[in-house]
Amino acid sequence: MKKVEKEKAMKLRRSGYSLAEISKKIGISKSTASLWTKDVMIDASGLSRMEQKAKTSRLKGHTILHEKKLKRLEIASKEANDLIKLMTIDNDVELTALAMMYWCEGIKRDNGVAFTNSNPELVVAFVNLLKKIFNIDMNRIRMCLHVHDYHNVGELSKFWLSKIKIPKENLSIYRKKSNHKYINEGYKGCVRISYFDSHIARVIISFAKKFIRLYI
Repeated sequence: MKKVEKEKAMKLRRSGYSLAEISKKIGISKSTASLWTKDVMIDASGLSRMEQKAKTSRLKGHTILHEKKLKRLEIASKEANDLIKLMTIDNDVELTALAMMYWCEGIKRDNGVAFTNSNPELVVAFVNLLKKIFNIDMNRIRMCLHVHDYHNVGELSKFWLSKIKIPKENLSIYRKKSNHKYINEGYKGCVRISYFDSHIARVIISFAKKFIRLYI
């Protein structure tokens, strides 16, 4: 009886079955399966089966990890929503948000505001806060769009002008060469928002510095 089981185990191993699979199919321990099949050479079809099984296992593992990540993000999003509901969003909060955005992504000079980013939502939020707090003239905003040579300039120009409602003539284009090795699908380019008002720039930068020092 053991001879028959051993031959079956060897055949399964040759066909690319794992020791755990052999143990389960024949009803023997993994150590016995290992002992019986230690000298078995796995054939081409068996290697192919093992490779496919490993690929499936990796995909399953990736799916599980992705689902866990989505669950964690869902929990974090709910907690963030609860925190937002507790906030009283007034001029002080908005000025703080604007100043922190600028401190991270703005050019630290006092001859005018210059904010650069590729995230449309962040850029729109910055412009809207700038307009609300300082009552800026949108016709004085300048926007420079940085694009790679493989981008559709017309399409991206239209996209950004729909987000930042300024005259078309206030938009300029800066083209960058690309090695075409790394093409980021869906990338909308990067824009620099400029508003030439030295007083506003000084206020934002000074406020950001003083706010940060509260926690140093």
